[in-house]
Amino acid sequence: PLYTARAERFPVGGRSRTLRHRAGAHTFFGDIDPGTDTAIFQDAKGSNSNVYLADLATAGAPTSAPPAGINTPRWEWGPEISDAFILFGRNRFARPSSPWKVVLYDRTLRTFTVLDEVENRCGCIWPEDVNERYVAWTKCVARCNVFVYDTLDQSTRKVDNPDRQQYAASVSEEGLVYFVRSGNTCGGNAQIRVWDVMAGGTATTLVYDYPVGSNLAWALDVVDGVV
Repeated sequence: PLYTARAERFPVGGRSRTLRHRAGAHTFFGDIDPGTDTAIFQDAKGSNSNVYLADLATAGAPTSAPPAGINTPRWEWGPEISDAFILFGRNRFARPSSPWKVVLYDRTLRTFTVLDEVENRCGCIWPEDVNERYVAWTKCVARCNVFVYDTLDQSTRKVDNPDRQQYAASVSEEGLVYFVRSGNTCGGNAQIRVWDVMAGGTATTLVYDYPVGSNLAWALDVVDGVV
């Protein structure tokens, strides 16, 4: 069976679209271009994975290629989109030292910035969220940490971590970074917490404390200030 990305207009029961560029490809939903009916998604077939756009306003959700340079013979995946940027991962698998990268594309300047990378032997980096100013991703070297890039001053910050696992980041336009913090075992006191980029410092605020035994997988989304 194929993994299939779908987009549905709310309320539930509204128009539903299947997202697929190539017949026989596995597809994974990415994001919606703000203020439009255009979705971005991953389309993976065989040893190739690329990113495509889909017109949700048209029957059949016809697809189109993203800006030149985003898709390559490598493995592009995990796309997120804002008015100003497209965030995605780009992986190579040839050798243990081959890079897995988190890449930011500027839709105005048409430029690419590699924000972070790990080696294929680790396979432990995930692009997660982008808006008009901030970008968030998770990297798990020794333990999982959340990172935030500010496109205004081109700085990268790591959310303070008291020796826990931190992942599944989503960042608001105001610079509030929501993420999961948990212990090192399954059911290890999972929490949703928030960190204010603008305030800085190391303090984070508890948003929700899950019952002991709960597990949280990827990912969080902030929509109009709601997680």
